Amino acid sequence: MSHFYSYSIAGFPVKIETSLEDSPLDRIEGFRIFKSSSSSPVLNYSTCGKLSQMNSALDYTFQNKALYFFDFEDEDIKCFYYRMGEQVIFKMIPKEGEVHLFIAEEEKEGLKVISNWEENMNRSMLRFSLWMAFSLAVASKGGIPIHSSVNVFEGKAILFLGESGTGKSTHTRLWRENVPGASLLNDDSPILRVKEIDEKRWSVEANGSPWSGKTPCYKKECYPIAAIVRISQAPYNKITLLPKIGALGAIYPSCPPALTHDEKMADYICDTVSSVISTVPVYHLECLPDADAVFLVRKTIYHNYQ
Repeated sequence: MSHFYSYSIAGFPVKIETSLEDSPLDRIEGFRIFKSSSSSPVLNYSTCGKLSQMNSALDYTFQNKALYFFDFEDEDIKCFYYRMGEQVIFKMIPKEGEVHLFIAEEEKEGLKVISNWEENMNRSMLRFSLWMAFSLAVASKGGIPIHSSVNVFEGKAILFLGESGTGKSTHTRLWRENVPGASLLNDDSPILRVKEIDEKRWSVEANGSPWSGKTPCYKKECYPIAAIVRISQAPYNKITLLPKIGALGAIYPSCPPALTHDEKMADYICDTVSSVISTVPVYHLECLPDADAVFLVRKTIYHNYQ
């Protein structure tokens, strides 16, 4: 017997199907706050498939090269992303335990995903598998999980992007330590969402999500974006407004890497990012890990500060 549980993430309805009597997400930190009674989901994710019933997809992964592969940071797990015609296959191979596999296919009502998660019951794998499935589901609808740390100040969000170790979390922490009223929205994977106002105008929002890296910050909140800032370390503090091509180059590397290697998904992402850079200023911040860098960004974005 199947049980269904609904969630709403960045305004996108998600439905989970499971044979378990309780939602498996209730046992994973960060998801409970996103529970909802939403209908018409953009993502239908089933946890109760069987690997033995997905033989053709599993065989495909052995016979074909992955479009993208990587190591899952939190555990000793190898991840592989494939496209098989109109289907996407995502495979996670742990050092110990059962292989996790999902098959995703677009349907009229939304993305349908079948996984065999109940054969391994690894919660961190379910969290990441859902992030991957959600990324696929919202890509064509103006949504992108962005690898960034996000602060909110004066009712607007600032996304700080950069490679791991460049100081995103340090910089947002310095904001909260030195700027009264600044708060953290998400520290790893907020959802950027573009909504069309008319043919030439869009609204761009930053949304909290159940995915926040090693910082437990899970907020069902949404804010217009004041600016996007890509950080790099330097022995000085300098901020530069980027031209459109530079803005694209600043944002694109922080989009889900597997999707940017999939031509179909990459087209969706490029369309969304194009709308973003037509609406929101994008900067490059070369900085030291100090309060002066914070004040420089605040002065640049919020012109009423000196």
